[in-house]
Amino acid sequence: KQEMVRYVYRIMDEYKTSVLMIEHDMGIIMAIAERIMVLDFGSEIASGPAEAIQNNPAVIDAYLGAEH
Repeated sequence: KQEMVRYVYRIMDEYKTSVLMIEHDMGIIMAIAERIMVLDFGSEIASGPAEAIQNNPAVIDAYLGAEH
């Protein structure tokens, strides 16, 4: 995981570009992303800074279940 994170940072730095990444491992996403868009069955349920997404009730409900 750490190797992938370093690689993505290197690409962004070398090419001075943004990266669109589709990933299900939230540890990787939280380590890399400044902004995140979360989809649930193809519909956007949340978008914003990484810190806000990890505490978003809709995201928690969709990925951990309402009773969590």
